[in-house]
Amino acid sequence: VSVVTILLAMQTSAAIAANLQESVRQAVASHPQIAAGKAASAAADSTFDEQRAGFFPTISVNARTGHVDANDDTTRGFTGGNATSWLGEGGVTVTQPLFAGFSVLNSTKAAEERREAAEFDLGGTAEDIALRAARAHLNLMRTRELLAHATEYRTSIEKRRDSIALMLTEGAGSESELLQAEDVLMVARATNLG
Repeated sequence: VSVVTILLAMQTSAAIAANLQESVRQAVASHPQIAAGKAASAAADSTFDEQRAGFFPTISVNARTGHVDANDDTTRGFTGGNATSWLGEGGVTVTQPLFAGFSVLNSTKAAEERREAAEFDLGGTAEDIALRAARAHLNLMRTRELLAHATEYRTSIEKRRDSIALMLTEGAGSESELLQAEDVLMVARATNLG
Protein backbone atom coordinates (compact mmCIF):
# COMPACT_ATOMS: atom_id res chain seq x y z
CA VAL A 1 0.00 0.00 0.00
CA SER A 2 1.54 3.28 -1.03
CA VAL A 3 1.32 6.61 0.75
CA VAL A 4 -0.75 7.94 -2.16
CA THR A 5 -3.35 5.20 -1.63
CA ILE A 6 -3.54 6.04 2.05
CA LEU A 7 -3.98 9.74 1.30
CA LEU A 8 -6.72 8.99 -1.25
CA ALA A 9 -8.45 6.75 1.26
CA MET A 10 -8.28 9.56 3.83
CA GLN A 11 -10.02 11.94 1.43
CA THR A 12 -12.86 9.57 0.49
CA SER A 13 -14.67 9.61 3.81
CA ALA A 14 -14.60 12.50 6.29
CA ALA A 15 -15.63 10.28 9.22
CA ILE A 16 -12.93 7.71 8.51
CA ALA A 17 -10.33 10.44 7.90
CA ALA A 18 -11.04 12.04 11.28
CA ASN A 19 -10.66 8.68 13.01
CA LEU A 20 -7.59 7.89 10.93
CA GLN A 21 -5.96 11.20 11.83
CA GLU A 22 -6.69 10.62 15.51
CA SER A 23 -5.27 7.08 15.31
CA VAL A 24 -2.09 8.32 13.66
CA ARG A 25 -1.74 11.22 16.12
CA GLN A 26 -2.10 8.92 19.13
CA ALA A 27 0.31 6.35 17.70
CA VAL A 28 3.00 8.96 17.07
CA ALA A 29 2.45 10.74 20.40
CA SER A 30 2.62 7.60 22.54
CA HIS A 31 5.21 5.44 20.78
CA PRO A 32 8.35 4.76 22.85
CA GLN A 33 10.62 5.12 19.81
CA ILE A 34 9.48 8.73 19.47
CA ALA A 35 10.32 9.45 23.12
CA ALA A 36 13.75 7.84 22.64
CA GLY A 37 14.30 9.83 19.43
CA LYS A 38 13.37 13.09 21.16
CA ALA A 39 15.80 12.31 23.98
CA ALA A 40 18.57 11.52 21.48
CA SER A 41 17.86 14.75 19.60
CA ALA A 42 17.95 16.78 22.84
CA ALA A 43 21.26 15.14 23.81
CA ALA A 44 22.71 15.94 20.37
CA ASP A 45 21.58 19.59 20.75
CA SER A 46 23.24 19.79 24.14
CA THR A 47 26.47 18.28 22.80
CA PHE A 48 26.48 20.77 19.91
CA ASP A 49 26.07 23.68 22.33
CA GLU A 50 28.94 22.37 24.46
CA GLN A 51 31.25 22.02 21.46
CA ARG A 52 30.32 25.44 20.08
CA ALA A 53 31.20 26.99 23.44
CA GLY A 54 34.85 26.34 22.58
CA PHE A 55 34.75 29.34 20.22
CA PHE A 56 34.00 31.76 23.04
CA PRO A 57 36.27 33.04 25.79
CA THR A 58 36.27 31.38 29.18
CA ILE A 59 35.54 33.69 32.07
CA SER A 60 36.43 32.72 35.61
CA VAL A 61 35.73 34.72 38.73
CA ASN A 62 37.61 34.13 41.97
CA ALA A 63 36.98 35.87 45.27
CA ARG A 64 37.86 35.40 48.91
CA THR A 65 37.14 37.25 52.04
CA GLY A 66 37.98 36.71 55.64
CA HIS A 67 39.37 37.89 58.91
CA VAL A 68 43.16 38.21 59.35
CA ASP A 69 44.72 37.99 62.77
CA ALA A 70 48.44 38.76 62.74
CA ASN A 71 50.84 38.45 65.69
CA ASP A 72 54.47 39.10 64.75
CA ASP A 73 57.28 41.54 65.60
CA THR A 74 55.89 44.31 63.41
CA THR A 75 52.34 44.16 64.78
CA ARG A 76 53.55 43.91 68.37
CA GLY A 77 55.76 46.96 67.87
CA PHE A 78 52.94 49.11 66.46
CA THR A 79 49.95 47.82 68.41
CA GLY A 80 51.48 46.20 71.43
CA GLY A 81 49.90 42.84 70.53
CA ASN A 82 47.70 41.29 67.86
CA ALA A 83 46.60 43.15 64.75
CA THR A 84 43.19 42.24 63.39
CA SER A 85 41.84 43.25 60.01
CA TRP A 86 39.44 42.17 57.31
CA LEU A 87 40.70 40.79 54.02
CA GLY A 88 38.87 40.86 50.70
CA GLU A 89 40.29 39.90 47.32
CA GLY A 90 38.76 39.19 43.94
CA GLY A 91 39.76 38.55 40.39
CA VAL A 92 38.27 38.01 36.96
CA THR A 93 40.17 36.07 34.33
CA VAL A 94 39.23 35.95 30.64
CA THR A 95 40.93 33.24 28.57
CA GLN A 96 40.64 32.94 24.79
CA PRO A 97 42.79 30.41 22.93
CA LEU A 98 44.13 31.90 19.71
CA PHE A 99 44.57 28.64 17.82
CA ALA A 100 43.79 25.10 18.92
CA GLY A 101 44.64 23.26 15.71
CA PHE A 102 41.06 23.25 14.34
CA SER A 103 39.97 20.87 17.11
CA VAL A 104 37.10 23.13 18.20
CA LEU A 105 35.98 23.66 14.60
CA ASN A 106 36.08 19.94 13.81
CA SER A 107 34.35 18.86 17.02
CA THR A 108 31.63 21.50 16.46
CA LYS A 109 31.03 20.31 12.89
CA ALA A 110 30.87 16.69 14.07
CA ALA A 111 28.38 17.61 16.81
CA GLU A 112 26.28 19.51 14.27
CA GLU A 113 26.24 16.48 11.97
CA ARG A 114 25.16 14.24 14.87
CA ARG A 115 22.42 16.73 15.76
CA GLU A 116 21.09 16.78 12.18
CA ALA A 117 21.28 12.97 11.99
CA ALA A 118 19.26 12.69 15.22
CA GLU A 119 16.61 15.07 13.85
CA PHE A 120 16.37 13.15 10.55
CA ASP A 121 16.19 9.87 12.44
CA LEU A 122 13.37 11.22 14.63
CA GLY A 123 11.49 12.46 11.57
CA GLY A 124 11.91 9.14 9.79
CA THR A 125 10.76 7.21 12.83
CA ALA A 126 7.68 9.42 13.18
CA GLU A 127 6.81 8.95 9.49
CA ASP A 128 7.29 5.18 9.75
CA ILE A 129 5.06 4.95 12.82
CA ALA A 130 2.44 7.18 11.18
CA LEU A 131 2.44 5.00 8.07
CA ARG A 132 2.11 1.80 10.11
CA ALA A 133 -0.72 3.33 12.16
CA ALA A 134 -2.52 4.46 9.00
CA ARG A 135 -2.18 1.00 7.46
CA ALA A 136 -3.46 -0.67 10.62
CA HIS A 137 -6.40 1.73 10.84
CA LEU A 138 -7.33 1.26 7.18
CA ASN A 139 -7.03 -2.53 7.53
CA LEU A 140 -9.34 -2.37 10.54
CA MET A 141 -11.89 -0.27 8.63
CA ARG A 142 -11.69 -2.65 5.65
CA THR A 143 -12.13 -5.67 7.91
CA ARG A 144 -15.16 -4.10 9.57
CA GLU A 145 -16.68 -3.39 6.17
CA LEU A 146 -15.97 -6.92 4.95
CA LEU A 147 -17.50 -8.35 8.11
CA ALA A 148 -20.62 -6.25 7.60
CA HIS A 149 -20.88 -7.48 3.99
CA ALA A 150 -20.34 -11.09 5.07
CA THR A 151 -23.05 -10.77 7.73
CA GLU A 152 -25.42 -9.24 5.18
CA TYR A 153 -24.60 -12.03 2.72
CA ARG A 154 -25.19 -14.71 5.35
CA THR A 155 -28.54 -13.17 6.28
CA SER A 156 -29.50 -13.17 2.60
CA ILE A 157 -28.52 -16.83 2.24
CA GLU A 158 -30.49 -17.75 5.39
CA LYS A 159 -33.58 -16.07 3.92
CA ARG A 160 -33.05 -17.92 0.63
CA ARG A 161 -32.65 -21.25 2.46
CA ASP A 162 -35.81 -20.60 4.49
CA SER A 163 -37.61 -19.76 1.29
CA ILE A 164 -36.42 -23.02 -0.36
CA ALA A 165 -37.40 -25.00 2.74
CA LEU A 166 -40.90 -23.48 2.56
CA MET A 167 -41.10 -24.27 -1.15
CA LEU A 168 -40.01 -27.85 -0.38
CA THR A 169 -42.75 -28.32 2.22
CA GLU A 170 -45.29 -26.91 -0.27
CA GLY A 171 -44.01 -29.27 -2.98
CA ALA A 172 -42.59 -26.55 -5.25
CA GLY A 173 -38.90 -27.07 -4.47
CA SER A 174 -36.42 -29.92 -4.54
CA GLU A 175 -34.30 -31.34 -1.76
CA SER A 176 -31.12 -30.79 -3.81
CA GLU A 177 -31.78 -27.02 -3.89
CA LEU A 178 -32.18 -27.06 -0.09
CA LEU A 179 -28.91 -29.00 0.31
CA GLN A 180 -27.11 -26.53 -1.95
CA ALA A 181 -28.49 -23.60 0.07
CA GLU A 182 -27.35 -25.34 3.31
CA ASP A 183 -23.88 -25.83 1.77
CA VAL A 184 -23.58 -22.16 0.80
CA LEU A 185 -24.83 -21.13 4.25
CA MET A 186 -22.18 -23.27 5.97
CA VAL A 187 -19.43 -21.66 3.86
CA ALA A 188 -20.80 -18.20 4.71
CA ARG A 189 -20.87 -19.00 8.43
CA ALA A 190 -17.31 -20.35 8.26
CA THR A 191 -16.22 -17.15 6.53
CA ASN A 192 -17.83 -15.05 9.28
CA LEU A 193 -16.10 -17.07 11.99
CA GLY A 194 -12.72 -17.14 10.26
